[in-house]
Amino acid sequence: MMNLQYEAERFVLGSILQQPDLIDECYLHPEEFMDPDGRHKLVMEFMRYLHEDEGVPLDVMSVAQAAGDKLLKLGGISYLFELKDAVPSVANFDYYQSIVRQAYVKHKSVGMLGMLQDLGMRQEMDAKELVGKAQEAFEELAELTVTNQSDVVKMSEVLKDHHKTIRERQHKQGITGAKTASADLDLLTGGHQDGDFEVIGARPSIGKTAYIVDDMKKTAQAGRPAVMFSLEMTARQIAERFICNIGNIDNAKLRTGNLSDTDWERWSYAMEELDRLPIYIDDTPGMTLQDIQRKVKQLKKQHPRIVVYIDFLQLVNPGKRFSKEHEGVAYVSKGLKQIARKYECPVIAISAVSRKCEERQDKRPMMSDLRESGSIESDADIIIFLYRDDYYNPNTEKNGGKGLSIMELIVAKGRNVGTGTIEVAFDKKTGKILDLDRKHHEDKGGDSGGGAHNRKRGAGGKG
Repeated sequence: MMNLQYEAERFVLGSILQQPDLIDECYLHPEEFMDPDGRHKLVMEFMRYLHEDEGVPLDVMSVAQAAGDKLLKLGGISYLFELKDAVPSVANFDYYQSIVRQAYVKHKSVGMLGMLQDLGMRQEMDAKELVGKAQEAFEELAELTVTNQSDVVKMSEVLKDHHKTIRERQHKQGITGAKTASADLDLLTGGHQDGDFEVIGARPSIGKTAYIVDDMKKTAQAGRPAVMFSLEMTARQIAERFICNIGNIDNAKLRTGNLSDTDWERWSYAMEELDRLPIYIDDTPGMTLQDIQRKVKQLKKQHPRIVVYIDFLQLVNPGKRFSKEHEGVAYVSKGLKQIARKYECPVIAISAVSRKCEERQDKRPMMSDLRESGSIESDADIIIFLYRDDYYNPNTEKNGGKGLSIMELIVAKGRNVGTGTIEVAFDKKTGKILDLDRKHHEDKGGDSGGGAHNRKRGAGGKG
């Protein structure tokens, strides 16, 4: 061990023995003290232990007493006095502990490289899992380089230039985030907010992917770039859904190639519009959470206002092994929330819903129906369930007429925005989501922008 590291450890511990309140400014953990005899690690452990007991002073005598039969291992009470007397100046405390932290990070880096090399030699080790472990390990180290000593700011500083923010909100008429698939949902939520993790849940064949496609289109038409990480469908399948949505083309006709002259005109328009819109897709099979984070980081540099979509959450590879499936899903859920916060972008993920809801008389999904719901329910800022009564009841009164279906957007959780249910019209042939007062959408090729209010019921209080 370098002498500088050893002396820095001594000075950190000695400074605290001289001025006990420095323990509150110490961000080091006991394992970061690496003297060969392990004495410094033990001293810090006892200091932390004493610090938790407010009735006990932190000094040489209290540390010696807390050490008990381990005092000799520390070098005796004489070594504690030696630590206290060795400090040149407690004014340099931050400098001392920065040396200790840097040495620990370098030591851990070397150890992790060795560990990864050993793992890489194993025949059974999957390459994606190895990369995931490497990224996770070095992200852990990167966090250690941030001491968090200057994160606390005066509350009033947070509202610097607040008047400009209010003016912007006034100009945007309450829509402060990226546009969603519904005008009324925009009014309820303010749009997709940067830093928010949103979950869209529904049973199979209700229209989850169609909803996300329409949502992405409207986000991009309003000027926000959008990217989909598709783990279930290929890029071509998703792209064809965009063509049907934008061009008002029956997806059955596109699948069979049985297009009329009018359909070909609509296809041509949709191709030009899709090329114009800032919409991106990645359908790499077996994508890990670490893959997604790395790609979002790259996209954020190119498109600072990117909106991220995941289709779907349960198919994201955690990048590491878990003994139980729900633990892996919880890890991915927390990871997606961290991506949203770290890169200040909305992350909207489709989630599977268990078939429990279909066993009830009212088949509308609830938060407890989310697959591995505990973590998702906790991590998500907004949870929206999609429900179509005509899927379960063909003779329902809830249909939009002219081949349209009434889709309910059930906002079951709305941190900061409240809850409620919004009804929209869903065109199953084209995949369009329409506000109800626009359900007689023009039959001509092309897509119209704008939105209008539709029916909304049960809007709740702030969450």
